[in-house]
Amino acid sequence: MTKVNWKKGVRVFTASAAILLCMQMPQANANDLSELKNEKQQVENKNNELNATIQQKESELLNNVEAQQKAIEQIQALTVKMADNNKKLDKLTQDIEQKNNEIAALEASIKELIRKIEERDALLQERARAIQASGSMNYLDVLLGASSFTDFIDRFSAVNTLIDADRQIMLDQEKDKKRLEDERKQLEEVKQQLEAQKAEAEKLRETLLAQKAEKDRRIAELEAAEKQLKQEKSALEVEHEENVQLTAEIEQKIIAEQERIAEIARQQAEKKAAEAQAQAAQQQQTKSSSTSNVPAATGPVPQVSAGAWTRPTTGTITSQHGLRNLGGSNEYHYGLDIGNAAGTPVVAAADGVVSHAAPLGGYGNLVMISHVIDGEVFTTVYAHLNGFNVSQGQTVSKGQQIGIMGSTGRSTGPHLHFEIHTGPWQGQQVNNINPMYYIPF
Repeated sequence: MTKVNWKKGVRVFTASAAILLCMQMPQANANDLSELKNEKQQVENKNNELNATIQQKESELLNNVEAQQKAIEQIQALTVKMADNNKKLDKLTQDIEQKNNEIAALEASIKELIRKIEERDALLQERARAIQASGSMNYLDVLLGASSFTDFIDRFSAVNTLIDADRQIMLDQEKDKKRLEDERKQLEEVKQQLEAQKAEAEKLRETLLAQKAEKDRRIAELEAAEKQLKQEKSALEVEHEENVQLTAEIEQKIIAEQERIAEIARQQAEKKAAEAQAQAAQQQQTKSSSTSNVPAATGPVPQVSAGAWTRPTTGTITSQHGLRNLGGSNEYHYGLDIGNAAGTPVVAAADGVVSHAAPLGGYGNLVMISHVIDGEVFTTVYAHLNGFNVSQGQTVSKGQQIGIMGSTGRSTGPHLHFEIHTGPWQGQQVNNINPMYYIPF
């Protein structure tokens, strides 16, 4: 081998090794980034589960407090009923006591009445014995035996008096006996009514006491359950806080990995000495990393603009960057939506390195590319893709097709959601800028 050929071979080998090194380093970093994102997704899933469980415990606590409040209100109502019933019992007791006093007074009156009846009975018996001893009394003989008219009048008056007295005694006797029977019956009825009312009030009192005891037991159970729920919720909140800290740690690792890939992109942007060889290697890598299951593109790729940036796809801008109204509620839109038919080609907006090529939440199928332009790092985001033909760590050129338009993730129709961030991607809201500042649409 001649000296010239040997030197040429060394240069080719050195250039090839440099190209392979640039190709492999991003791939290794991209794999680490993918693992970190998977780990973050797992932690976020755990976080969501903890949030859901905490919300469930909060709901159970609210239900428990409502049940306690309801039980307390029922106890208060029972307490009012018991107070009213106790007043009723006190009133009935007083009424019964009053009736007992009236009965005692009436019994004294009855005793006096009985005495009078007994006296009349004795008088009537005495008159009966007198009539029996003297034989039958003939008032006509008494009248005819008068010695004069004056004596006749006197005898007539005496006979009428005797007759009226006997009749009155018998009437009074009959009346007092009936009154005695009526008063006894009335007192008995009143006493029975009062006793029945008292028994009913006593029964109600026992029922209310039983209901209150049951409510007291229920409140004790609810208070114990509330204590348990608070302990469980507190433990979940501690776990959630630890999980949030873990998520923050993973996010910092992701940010660091993004920065590392961005630095690699910066180094690659500064090392374009062997452009022809790198282009050949890039085409070979693109060919080997393309996915075979991506649907064919429909329509032409957009015309590549002059300068560092170019339009990522063709179509109409359907939603601007900034605040927008969706279904009556406002939300901030962190990119541009470009609508067109599903399958419309999507290209890289600038030279760079693919830092993400996989589904990601509401973004659906997502490609992120890190760029270094005039020494400044940028990240572009291409969301809702129907498919993509690049992989993490792959170097792409401005205007190179990276996927096709679709409607995956949180989407209402085929369109490209396109974002630009200054610096490495650190979440949708961080360092987000309006793409129209850099790209002519």
